[in-house]
Amino acid sequence: MRWLLCCTCLLALPVFAADDLLSIYQDTLRQSPNLLEARAGSDVRRQEEKMARSHLLPNLSLSGALSTNQANRSTPGTSVEEFAYDSQSYTLSLKQPLYRPDAWAGLNQAQAQVTVAEADVGRATQELSIKVASAYFDALFSEDQMRLVQSQLIAMQAQLKAAKLGLTAGSGTLTDIDDAQAKLDMAEVKKLEIKDRIEDTRLVLETLAGRTVGELLPLDLAHMNLVVPAPDHVEGWVSLGEQNNQELIGLRWQVSAIDQDVKKSLAGHLPTVDLVASLGTSSNDNLSQLTQNGSTVYRTQSIGVQLSMPLYSGGYVSADVERNRARREQIRQKMEDARRTIVTQIRRAHRDATSGIAKIYALDRAEKSAARRIVSSQKGVEAGTRTTLDVLQAQQQMFTVRRDLAEASYAFVLARLRLQSLIGNVDIDVISKVNLWFG
Repeated sequence: MRWLLCCTCLLALPVFAADDLLSIYQDTLRQSPNLLEARAGSDVRRQEEKMARSHLLPNLSLSGALSTNQANRSTPGTSVEEFAYDSQSYTLSLKQPLYRPDAWAGLNQAQAQVTVAEADVGRATQELSIKVASAYFDALFSEDQMRLVQSQLIAMQAQLKAAKLGLTAGSGTLTDIDDAQAKLDMAEVKKLEIKDRIEDTRLVLETLAGRTVGELLPLDLAHMNLVVPAPDHVEGWVSLGEQNNQELIGLRWQVSAIDQDVKKSLAGHLPTVDLVASLGTSSNDNLSQLTQNGSTVYRTQSIGVQLSMPLYSGGYVSADVERNRARREQIRQKMEDARRTIVTQIRRAHRDATSGIAKIYALDRAEKSAARRIVSSQKGVEAGTRTTLDVLQAQQQMFTVRRDLAEASYAFVLARLRLQSLIGNVDIDVISKVNLWFG
């Protein structure tokens, strides 16, 4: 019965499945505030485009009035006449813009702003993919560092034990014990620091994903594709970045939007032409229309063209034109600065990805050498030429190399993703392919 109760309690405990890069990325995409904000901004711009288009479409309105009136009328030589009557009027009005350059510029500007907002969504998505990958690798690297520190603790404990045995045998000194104890204490402090770092990195991941994160799947070097994606040369990547980087696309369309602002300002010197038409009916608008035979009813119909020509606005239009030209130049310089920064980032990411491959191969060879050293040390212990401490130091070197190899692998994958994000190319398919490297 007690055994059954224990099993039931264990089954009731929450079990967290292992998480990989793809699952955390998908959850982050669904609820990231920054990305949702950018998408909402895109929706705002689409509605503003509809509002701008409405200034070019017909405007139809209906107005009416119905009132009850009381009045007195007096004329010389007659008694005062009192009147009580109803009056009413209805008017249907139509206005169709024919020539409104400011409205056309406003529509073109709104369409450009929609593209800017879409580029903002793309930029937020690219930045989010790098943020998730970076947080994931930070968490994995913290766990790698913990394994190294644990191996160091084992080695330091063995060294302290050997120092104490040496003192008992008369071959050691108190200084050897103090030195070993100090190293052990420092390793304990390092372990506490890394434990805090593990909690911090997992907290970052959970904040991004909006949920509790389970065990993280590690990178598997055997599954990794250690090549830099096409194009082969960095200049090809630079060209793609200048064309497709989401930040540069947004800035280019910002320039286009301000171009339309300039045209709107210039339209302040131009006339506007509208087609206007109305249909109305009214009765008993005033006392003079009353007759003994009943109400007087008027029906009116009109259609025409309305012209409005600005003559002088105190210099406002000219100043507005120059202001928008200055704003356009401001955005152009901002775009040039961003282009230079992005080109530098592309070159750096391409270099890091390329050199990262060589580092991984070199560290892989170092890992094999460290493994052979462990075997040699163990044989030396059996032959009496090595000590257990030598074996522990060889194992510690193995953990160090493995940690460095993992760090180089993370840096390569991150550089490759960053390179693709700088040309606006990281999406769910790219993350899915990279996710095959984990396990």
